[in-house]
Amino acid sequence: MVLKGVLFFFLGLACSNSFALDKSKWMGELYQSRPDTPLTGMTIPRTHNAGTYKITPSSDIVPGESKWYYLGKHLVSSWAKTQYRTIYEQLELGIRSFDFRIALDVAGVPWIGHAMYSVPLKEALSDIQRFTQEHPLEVVLLTYVLETAYARVVSEERGREILQETTLATEKSLPGKVLPFSQSVTLKDFWEYRKSIVILNEVQKVWPNSYQTDEVYRQLDQAAALNRANAFTELQLIFTVSKEFKHFINPKYFFFQGPEDNCLSLFSADLRKLGPSWIRYWREMGYHLNLVATDFFDQFPFVESLLE
Repeated sequence: MVLKGVLFFFLGLACSNSFALDKSKWMGELYQSRPDTPLTGMTIPRTHNAGTYKITPSSDIVPGESKWYYLGKHLVSSWAKTQYRTIYEQLELGIRSFDFRIALDVAGVPWIGHAMYSVPLKEALSDIQRFTQEHPLEVVLLTYVLETAYARVVSEERGREILQETTLATEKSLPGKVLPFSQSVTLKDFWEYRKSIVILNEVQKVWPNSYQTDEVYRQLDQAAALNRANAFTELQLIFTVSKEFKHFINPKYFFFQGPEDNCLSLFSADLRKLGPSWIRYWREMGYHLNLVATDFFDQFPFVESLLE
């Protein structure tokens, strides 16, 4: 393990700081001469809980969460927010796939949230529309799932209806831009028909569900070695906070809320230090990486590591 740690350290140093690609149009730059490349055969940076950038202590709690959350909204917001950039900014910085957690508000309007409401879905879709108009060769991949707590307060049938309605709302907000889902869809399919969006109905996700660095690495490394380019697969390069009370009263994280840092970002800092070297190692081993998702993507060379 010590030798592997040393290897990861030097691989991290080897990550180039002179990233030549224009991250706002990397798909066009990398693949214009290879339009038959399927999306499942590409490495695509993705953000986990992508739409949480507007969560603040004054945000409303999503139905289904603990009533204790209403008494500690400052603390909840500092663990719920996983991104600090708008969807447009994320796209400009190279992200091409988004994990959106959906919850309806009291008026029945779909919002993106994570324990707390963040932004109406309409705002995120407006950012995507603006970006794809500016960059017609770039393709954006979306996934919709119900926000975890919200899923507990609606029936299974109603949950499916909400996700179907969300898909229809997306097609209405982005008229003529959504290509039907297929595991074999290629860039050529988008470019020939002038489409820019696909909603992923099937993704094989690897969620380590741990805050232990060694365990997160073990699960992701095992999955990366088995990945094949014939289906959408997602590696989640994230820490998951357990329900252990000790995390929430740790003075290092307790109630911290900075302009671009919070409890969760401090808690997961070690993962961001190691992540680029893991990615580089997997690439040098010849492992196929498809969708790779993370939190606080702009706080470490995440996109650069995946696309270099």
